[in-house]
Amino acid sequence: KVDGKTIAGPTAVTTLHSSGNSELFTYSGSWGSGKHDLEIDFINDRYGGSPAKDRNLYVDQVKYDGVSYLTHTDPLYSNGAIHIAIGG
Repeated sequence: KVDGKTIAGPTAVTTLHSSGNSELFTYSGSWGSGKHDLEIDFINDRYGGSPAKDRNLYVDQVKYDGVSYLTHTDPLYSNGAIHIAIGG
């Protein structure tokens, strides 16, 4: 979501964090100038009874207009959201 408005439906992530690989997702839109609130929601958590079956989401990088906005990985270990200030 950008500024509380949904910009895309749920997106499946298939890469395992333990592989060391990442997946790239690109979204486009016109949100105007200034700062914006980017919300990334994790809606499909699962533990599965052991750490090997645990499902988490790791956000490694966010770029907006070519500018990087994360200095470290933001993990989501349960359903929830992270908010990142972008633009401006």
